[in-house]
This record gives sequence, C-alpha cells and structure tokens, in this order.
Amino acid sequence: MKKMNFGWKSVTMTCFGVLFLLAGCQQDSDFAPELKPEEIQQSELKCSHNQAKTRTHELAAGDKFVFQVIPPFSTSPVPAFYYEEVTNQTIITPKGKEVRINSLGNLGEPPFIFFAFDQRKDMTINFYGALYPDFANPRNYAAIDWVTKPESGFSVNYPGLYTVGKKWKSKFTLTNNQTGAKTDVDMEYRIVNFENIRIGIGDFDAYKIEGFNNITQQIESVSWWSPELGINLRKYTYINAPGYELAQYHFAIGR
Repeated sequence: MKKMNFGWKSVTMTCFGVLFLLAGCQQDSDFAPELKPEEIQQSELKCSHNQAKTRTHELAAGDKFVFQVIPPFSTSPVPAFYYEEVTNQTIITPKGKEVRINSLGNLGEPPFIFFAFDQRKDMTINFYGALYPDFANPRNYAAIDWVTKPESGFSVNYPGLYTVGKKWKSKFTLTNNQTGAKTDVDMEYRIVNFENIRIGIGDFDAYKIEGFNNITQQIESVSWWSPELGINLRKYTYINAPGYELAQYHFAIGR
C-alpha cells in the first residue's frame, strides 16, 4: 500500500479530530459550557429532530481508525492510508491543564503528529494544540503549536449536537512554542442534510457538513459524520490538503 506524508499545515487544518466521538445537545456558540449530568439529561429532552441521535462512549486509549486518502479536489480514494489512535499519554498545556493525546501517522509507521484534546461529560471535544515528535529523542517534542486564542487556550473541535441546520464555529490561533509563528483558523460549519452514503466498508446514515473558511471566503470541505460510529466517515477538501474515507476501525472498549 502506498503511504503519504502531509505537511504540518495540511494536517493541522484538515486532519485533527477526525476520530473524535461526539454526542449530547448544546447551544450554538463558539464555546460550549461543561454540563452537569442532570443538565445533560434535561438538554437531551429538549433536543428534537427526526434524524438518528447517539450518545457515544468516552474515548478510550487504543481506539484506532484507518483512513484512505482522498486527494484535494477529488472524490475518489487513492491507495494511501493513515491512522489515528488515542494514546494513554497526557500533556500539560500552557494554562496548566492536563489533557490527553491523539496520534496520527502513516499506516505501519510511528506517529508523525499528535493532537492535545480533552473530552467533556457532554462528549464535546476541545482541541488544545498540535505536537510534533522529536524523532532523535522520542521522549520529547520537537515543537508544539498551542492554541493561544481564545484566551481560554482551547477551541471546541466539534459540538455535542448533530441536527440538520445546526451551525458552529472553530476560530482560534495556533502559536509555535519555539518560533512564535502564528496560524489563524476561522472556520464555520453547517449541517446541510441527513443522508445515506456508501463507503468501502458499507452503507451508513450520516450528517452532511459543509466547512466554510471565513478567511478565504470559500467552502473548504464537505464531510459526513456517522451517529452510529460517532466519527467522520468521509471528507472532501477544496484546498491543497487531503481528504479521507474510513477504511477500518477498532474500539478498545465495546461499543
């Protein structure tokens, strides 16, 4: 099988959070408050839509997904594969919060990037930064792009509720801890449909999501999220970065 390396900007902008599992119901906003268990139950009762809704399990170390690459501006996968896997590692953010680490690499090779995240009780996933391994010293990171804006030091990666018509934003700045270089991300997502799609491993009902880049003023991606599996099944991109299609998955804890 062919393997493919991605530049750091391509990975940061298009790949982080591919496997993150989501559920629940929350307000449309840039940042969602953490809900207490009783608030989650009340919120779920207020959620009404005619599409499937699933509360997925908490991410577990060992959850692994293999994706087949879809080239930019294309809808057809090519024989190139990469994986994402939740590790049992944690890291302390500049704000002093301990968060978990998700890894990404070419299939059959060590990870070439990690993502710092946490998962709230309502299953919302927060993104804290991208970590680049130091291959000469595996115990260290060569560099880290931390989320520095908003001031809370994180960005909501995906919301808790999926329903047709929902919108949410992913707006933040990444700052490299070594060079000080900054990367701005300002995306707005909208769920446009609930439909059945066919991928290599089967047929799934999924929410179709458009990603609009407020910086370039163009639609940057279209993706399909499965409430059954709790992950994105497929993504097309319209920038110089790869999309993907789910080719294999493994949950460390039964789903």
